[in-house]
Amino acid sequence: MVHTNPRLREMLLIAFLSFTALFNRADAADQTVNGRALLIGCTTYDHLDPSLHLQGPANDVAMMQELLCQRFGFPQHQVVMLTETSGRAELRPIRSNIEREFKRLGDEAQSGEQIVIFLAGHGTQQPDMTPSPDDSEPDGLDELFLPADVQAWDGSIGQVPNAIVDDELRIWLQVLERRSAIVTVIVDSCHSGTMTRGTGERSRQIAPGVLVPLEQFPPKVTGLRKNEVPANAETTRGGRQRDVLLDASSVIAIYAAQSSEATVERLLPNEGEDRKPHGLLTYTLTQILSRSTEPVTFRELVQQIQTQYAGWGRSAPTPMIEGKDRDREVFGLTVWPNRSRILISRNGRGWTVNAGLLLGVTQGSILSVFPIETNPSPDPIGFVRVQMARTTDADVVCCDAQGKTIAQSPPDKGRCEVVYTDAGRMRLRVAIVATSSAVPEEVHRIRDLFPTTTPDDSEWKQIEVVDNPANADWLISISRNGAALLPVENGESDLQDSESVPLNRISPEPPESLTAEWLRKTLSRIAGATNLKKIAANANRPGKSGESVRVDLSLERKGVSLPLDELRQDVLRNGENLTIRVGNPCQFPLDVTLLFIDNQCGIHALFPQRGEINRLQPGNSVSLPTEVSAEQSGIEHLVVIAVKSQRDVIDFTCLTQPLTDRNKLRGSSENPALESPLGQLLNDAMSPGGLTRGMKQGSVNAHSLKLISWRVAP
Repeated sequence: MVHTNPRLREMLLIAFLSFTALFNRADAADQTVNGRALLIGCTTYDHLDPSLHLQGPANDVAMMQELLCQRFGFPQHQVVMLTETSGRAELRPIRSNIEREFKRLGDEAQSGEQIVIFLAGHGTQQPDMTPSPDDSEPDGLDELFLPADVQAWDGSIGQVPNAIVDDELRIWLQVLERRSAIVTVIVDSCHSGTMTRGTGERSRQIAPGVLVPLEQFPPKVTGLRKNEVPANAETTRGGRQRDVLLDASSVIAIYAAQSSEATVERLLPNEGEDRKPHGLLTYTLTQILSRSTEPVTFRELVQQIQTQYAGWGRSAPTPMIEGKDRDREVFGLTVWPNRSRILISRNGRGWTVNAGLLLGVTQGSILSVFPIETNPSPDPIGFVRVQMARTTDADVVCCDAQGKTIAQSPPDKGRCEVVYTDAGRMRLRVAIVATSSAVPEEVHRIRDLFPTTTPDDSEWKQIEVVDNPANADWLISISRNGAALLPVENGESDLQDSESVPLNRISPEPPESLTAEWLRKTLSRIAGATNLKKIAANANRPGKSGESVRVDLSLERKGVSLPLDELRQDVLRNGENLTIRVGNPCQFPLDVTLLFIDNQCGIHALFPQRGEINRLQPGNSVSLPTEVSAEQSGIEHLVVIAVKSQRDVIDFTCLTQPLTDRNKLRGSSENPALESPLGQLLNDAMSPGGLTRGMKQGSVNAHSLKLISWRVAP
């Protein structure tokens, strides 16, 4: 079995391509914003079994409050937080308190004022008992948000007492709209979907039958097993709740998931000594907005959340956006670049900086230090290296420009800029999970398939076995029916003893039983595809400033251009035709490579094909017709790599899988792509034993990466 010291993995990648620019944003403490917020986080429920209580919503509220006040300048006295942590009865997230605060907003809201409504907690559905022609639920169900004092279904009134129904939410929001306020609604809860268990994730959905008896639901719902997803669920767009806001031009709504999905909370960041349970949507949204260097639109924000999920290897949930004004800047504020907010100071532990994993400051990263009272000068007064990164801060030591520790003390106060981000060693984390019915001998046999020691060039170096499924990327699930290899968020159904489980879902020719050779090849292929997605996802940050390389990208389906923020909400069918267009808007030539990652972790070269020249001159573009080929449902990805043209043409098609000859090309002049800083990073991330090097700011501006994802079905 492979054992390694835990390193920051996924979250170490978050800023590796944005570096200095990520932190050149406004000092929001100097701003005063005409805005107010109502933040609601329901953790414990008076009338639900303790096993259904949550931990993350109160943490989500605190994180959202910090984002609004410190990043966007909302006055703290204008931000109301309803959580259990307040210790005050009037601030508990119960129905009466929530309704009171919505009424207060309706009474006090002003024209042009920014208002943020945030809801985190459990969601569920109930039958729509009073349908009307102008407000009919297409599925016969109302969506509910559950306050802390929600009760079980009351048949005498035909509803769940104290729940907030989507129709009520619409009425409350219409009051704010009539006052010409600019409203943003963020909902981090579930409305349908499957329950995830045993993987360190906790669903924010109350399934049918828990609060509302199954016999109260329409026949098409009661005919389903508990937690089962309807066969046509993949085509839905967030259920009835999304229709609440469609006719409100000044209201934008962001939802954690489609109506056929569950959203989860889990310990975040994935590494770090101070990680806490957070809703996946809330954490990712906060992360992206905290790192943006320029104004970000709502469309860009949701697209980037979806991209980040794909980079983490998640096929679900699918965050959604609704509202006509989605190209409006998030919270409508101007963000000024060229002002660093990373400050160094001394405390009892030594020297720290006020930025951590949430902002992309990773262990091993190097920051330049400038006097606090001046703008950054061409020559810093020193450098520090991050020794320990936590969620919002990090411990640092003095170093030289290359990161070597030196016997010198940093200034007691100073302002910092990130000049190098260490992405760390990227390994695919695998947990072996056995149900109570699993045969012990088979569990031991599978564990013994992993070697205890491996040479540096072995594919096993890309794999790390972890004991806690909460820290894993993939699971090997063992039951009486056999073994299954699958992504961690899809593990729930395959941990059920009563279900037949396949050996895997990513290999066209699985063996009858797990073997060491099959595991080595399969997990190595998964690791290569996963790391490529991570790198591309974390490079594609909205609001990226500077003279960086840019590409224009569009996709057409049946002659209609597809908005990238809506692409994952639709399903592309086997045999459909797409046209991918890539253009060069820069004033210099670009060398462009398009790599296609299928839902079995294969990597294929879409452009250039053999014999093609992939250099695009300024203003030129290329159109690439492609056909959807889907033998099974899943998520597929397109990685677009563009670099400034040099003397030699740069072509990254050598990164395709299976990787038969990459090692012999490492460092070879036969392939100039792998000689570049980007090539070294990608090659190391996808090769056995590779140690990612990160890149300095100059290398970042010389290339662009994009990750585009979509759903496919046979």
